[in-house]
Amino acid sequence: MKPGFASYIRALLTIIFLSWGVIPAVFASCNISGNGGNPATVQFSAPALVVNSDAVPGTIIATVNANSPSISVSCTANGEIWQGYTVLTNGDKRTDNPLTDVFQTNVPGIGFRAAWANNTSAQLTAGSLMTPWHKGSSTVIKGYVYPITIHAAIQFIVTGPVGNGTIDTSKLIADWKYDNRVIGELRFSSVPVNIQPGTCDLIEKILPFRSTILAQMILMLTMCHL
Repeated sequence: MKPGFASYIRALLTIIFLSWGVIPAVFASCNISGNGGNPATVQFSAPALVVNSDAVPGTIIATVNANSPSISVSCTANGEIWQGYTVLTNGDKRTDNPLTDVFQTNVPGIGFRAAWANNTSAQLTAGSLMTPWHKGSSTVIKGYVYPITIHAAIQFIVTGPVGNGTIDTSKLIADWKYDNRVIGELRFSSVPVNIQPGTCDLIEKILPFRSTILAQMILMLTMCHL
């Protein structure tokens, strides 16, 4: 190796090693207080659904609301915020549905959408509707303590001719992440939802639900003509 070239390599390595010593770490480490250090998880449960055979696309079959436990989150550095569906993609979106941000489930004719906000009294509007996994415009601020209690709602919606089937709810989950830590989750605590096409007229009823998880459930119930 020529002396001049060896000197160049030594100088280059010296610069690299010195740069490592002066570049501060920029990765945030976020910690959760409360709820046993676990994320604020919104657990949903839904019954078997009977859908009128002539229900048109955009018909809301069921709406369920729920809140998460309360937690606090703090981070050691500024960081990114990510959230959204972790399995559903834009390819599952039903752009032909009259309602916005409806995603097709594995059952023909049955769509799904969800909304959430970090406020139990928040009105869940179009701006709260979930989309596939994405980075948000807001960021985590170093040293700030974030109180988290998530209010969420889910809906099952007609997207076309309805077939028999069982909705795979494992594909409908979502996460909310502060830099390196998942701080919020949308999950299903029940078995998969069974869908049965019906031939009866539909009426809307509001049913109280005795649970700390669900406040109320709005179901489209059947009224059959005998």
